[in-house]
Amino acid sequence: MDLTADPLAERLRRVLVSGLTPVADDDPEQLWPVLLDYEALAFEAPSSAGGYGLGVTTGVVVSRELGCRALPDLYTGTAMAVDAISSSGDPRGMAASLVGGKCPVVLAGMDALPTPRLTARPVAGGYELAGKVPVDSTVPAMAGCCFPVAADDSVLLVMLTPEALAPVVSTGPTGLPMVQLDGVTIGDDEIVGSLGTGVPLSDPDGILSRARIRQAAYLLGLAAGAQALAVGHASGRRQFGRPVIEFQSIGFTLARSAIDLRAVHLSIERAAWLADTGAPDPLAAVQALAFSAETAMTVIRAATQIHGAAGLTRTSAMHRYYLAARRHTTSWASPARLWCEAGARRLTTT
Repeated sequence: MDLTADPLAERLRRVLVSGLTPVADDDPEQLWPVLLDYEALAFEAPSSAGGYGLGVTTGVVVSRELGCRALPDLYTGTAMAVDAISSSGDPRGMAASLVGGKCPVVLAGMDALPTPRLTARPVAGGYELAGKVPVDSTVPAMAGCCFPVAADDSVLLVMLTPEALAPVVSTGPTGLPMVQLDGVTIGDDEIVGSLGTGVPLSDPDGILSRARIRQAAYLLGLAAGAQALAVGHASGRRQFGRPVIEFQSIGFTLARSAIDLRAVHLSIERAAWLADTGAPDPLAAVQALAFSAETAMTVIRAATQIHGAAGLTRTSAMHRYYLAARRHTTSWASPARLWCEAGARRLTTT
């Protein structure tokens, strides 16, 4: 693996920074047109879907920059849907329509893998679904949704368009949107891919592995953005005649966070490099995600504490990262569960 920074990825990052900087906080309606204008969805998408086929490495750039600004993640789900549809040949041109901006796609129910909350049984004309799954409260009404479904002995990836999703979304007991799918029938058009069989999932097409790499990059971005705010706050706040960053309790904490973030960055880059230069490595992907989720929790907690009580107020920029961390650090399962899967995968490969 070459650790030299990719000049193309760096140029893409600078372009995205210029486009994302003016986007209002937590405004998916404003964010989506920016992603389309800068062709962010086309970086990673294959040429058959109208993309440039630049690999997961460029998808990592997009996900990380969204996380750095604590913006809604409209990329990871859309990229996973495009990836899954393209892997199956895409006879209906669905992937190209998503890359062209038909609608963003968000993910739900990934935290329950490898045993999805939703099940499906064969019926005439398709599958009948059963179960319910919560979705992120920041999901825009214009978004479709992808979620895993257990069917027989395999796990299928199902995508519903915004039109099909609207009638089955309700408010759950916790106040979060809930997709109620009891009795809903889907056809072959809604099944966009397969995550395989077994425990852990076989992931034959590498769809799950690549999605985990993108999610890890988003969490890294969240942590890096919170770290930058903490450094700025500690450098500007003075006590006893000097900036608080000069106190060991603050400075050492920030230094440790910076080291951890660098290590996570290398882990993600390695997993992305493996995916782009050969077959995706499920072990490298789940390790990168577990490491990223665990580090994001630690770094954002430390950054919030450095801000003091002000960091928990809604007027503080730090508050956005705190809320985003609550939503996303366990949206693909807790770090403990991810590390357990990593251990199981390692045992099966040695």
